[in-house]
Amino acid sequence: MHDGPPPRSPLRFSAARAAIRGAPAWAVAALAIVGCSRAPASGADDAGPGSAGAAGPGRGAADVAGGRVQYLILGVLNPLLRPHLRVLGDHFGGEGDEPFAVQSFDAGAERTLLLVSRMDEQDPILLVVDHGRLAWSASLPQASAPEAYAHVALAPRPDRGVAVFGYVAASHALSARMWGADGASLGDVRVASMPACDGLSVAYAPGLGWIAVCSGASSGRAQWLRDDGRAAWGEQGAEVGEAGAVGPMTVVAAARGAWVLVQAAQRADAQHVLAFRYDMEPRPLWATPADLGVPRRASRGQRFVASVGRDGWVRVEVPQGLSASRAQAVEVGPDGATRAAAAAATARQ
Repeated sequence: MHDGPPPRSPLRFSAARAAIRGAPAWAVAALAIVGCSRAPASGADDAGPGSAGAAGPGRGAADVAGGRVQYLILGVLNPLLRPHLRVLGDHFGGEGDEPFAVQSFDAGAERTLLLVSRMDEQDPILLVVDHGRLAWSASLPQASAPEAYAHVALAPRPDRGVAVFGYVAASHALSARMWGADGASLGDVRVASMPACDGLSVAYAPGLGWIAVCSGASSGRAQWLRDDGRAAWGEQGAEVGEAGAVGPMTVVAAARGAWVLVQAAQRADAQHVLAFRYDMEPRPLWATPADLGVPRRASRGQRFVASVGRDGWVRVEVPQGLSASRAQAVEVGPDGATRAAAAAATARQ
């Protein structure tokens, strides 16, 4: 654990050199913005219980307990990472010639949580920044360790602490490592045993706890971890979503007693984005998933932007290409009806 802000040091970190060496200006700028998603406009679209997209280096942003988790691809020259070069250099060494996968959460009161890993989600480090200065940091199991995380997801705790969920491939275990607000370790919580995990999503809502979903080729598996640390859906969690999932899933705590899962799935004609709604058993609340449309450019690495509005409708942005500005916003209601964002609802067929 590192305490206090790192002193200034020379730019000795190879990822920083790689970000600028021989690269055109547009490519250097892209390192700061690729993977950033636009926040929904203030108002109805960004209020409500927490949600979080699947963890990892892809595009995504979602409201979580009043803050915002963003999934970013950043070079160390980005202002978000530049103040912490020494800590990152000590952690990653000189091998990081690629940009980093960064999960960022605004915890309020000028506290920012950063989970930084390599692009393959290996060797993660947690940075907690207060008023622009590093308050504390913590390393997580590294790639060489038997308990190394294959996938990670950042989430808040109700006490302004931090939870990092991770899937340990060697033991097929989903666990959560917890810290208090001051960085004191609260230990690990075993969340579930899951045979596989191709992508990890976590949503947190106050008074509810965390809903974690591992996506896989056969289906997703979900576990509800209550605020008191008790797992609700058995040792292996519960099967959710649809077989043939393409890429990671997104989970949203839509309302007390209900949550929404968003995934891409390959259908006969094309890849479709589907939404499912569950209660806390978890039982499906819709007879069939809501079809949110076909992304213009299918990608296994794309995440969905998802947030819940005051009217209970969940807004999902379906990627239409590399730029988040070309995302198609679709909303799905508590009854499974869909509508274009800010347009009248349309009944499901």
